[in-house]
Amino acid sequence: MTTTLTPRPVLPAAPLPAAPLLAALTLAAASMLAACGGGSGGDDGTAGPIQGKNTVDPAQLQGRWGSALGGRDPMTAVVVPDSADQASAWILSHDALTLVKLTLHSDGNASGMSYALDESDATGQAQTGQVTARLAENPPQMALTGLNARAAANAAAGANAGVVAFDQSDAMSTPAVQTDAAGAWRASAGNGSRLIDWTVSNSGQLTGSHTSTGCTYDGSLLAMTSGNSFNAQFNQSCPGVGAGAAQTIAFSGIATVNPSKNRMTVVGTSADDAHAVAILFQK
Repeated sequence: MTTTLTPRPVLPAAPLPAAPLLAALTLAAASMLAACGGGSGGDDGTAGPIQGKNTVDPAQLQGRWGSALGGRDPMTAVVVPDSADQASAWILSHDALTLVKLTLHSDGNASGMSYALDESDATGQAQTGQVTARLAENPPQMALTGLNARAAANAAAGANAGVVAFDQSDAMSTPAVQTDAAGAWRASAGNGSRLIDWTVSNSGQLTGSHTSTGCTYDGSLLAMTSGNSFNAQFNQSCPGVGAGAAQTIAFSGIATVNPSKNRMTVVGTSADDAHAVAILFQK
């Protein structure tokens, strides 16, 4: 599992057992996607399932959503439509201990993986549940029900097991501007001795390196025309550890840039969902 962050370490990564990045980037992170604009809103998020329609138009769920579990373990979700009948939801707990990637379907089903963002438990766990919404509310509301990753925490908080309620803080409907992602970006961890540097061109091509592990990065961040985020496609190539072989993992995900254009969060998963990564950059 890999992890990388900044101010308060950030978006960690999951199962990368053979890569030196495993320990080097494993630092807690603060509000991942929340750091790029928006926060939690509305009530404490402990309410039961929202009585919405049985079917959901995933495109209408686009945006940034904030939740809070009885004042503890708040989470932020960014939902990006993938097609006419499904959308991707990237969810991070603000204590940076859990990253969840879900596919939301038009029939109300949700499925995906959750990743522990600390070294002690880097195994991805399959997730299934349901999504309901009340989009006419102010702010719009969304609830995810039945997710295993939340059941224990909800039960401990005396809430409905497996229910996470969200309020929308930003519809993210304005198309992203390609040059907002351009420039020199740095993510630091711990005392600042472990650094990830990325350089992104005006056309979205990226290259980068990790100062203490020898890992390198290449790929692209391309502005979405449908909303205020970027398609992230990049490779992480790391030298072998000991007798281990070198490892290259291709990640696909999203990136968001805050309104001041000085912070950027990147999250992604590998094609087989075995690995996940999250990096919070600053300029």
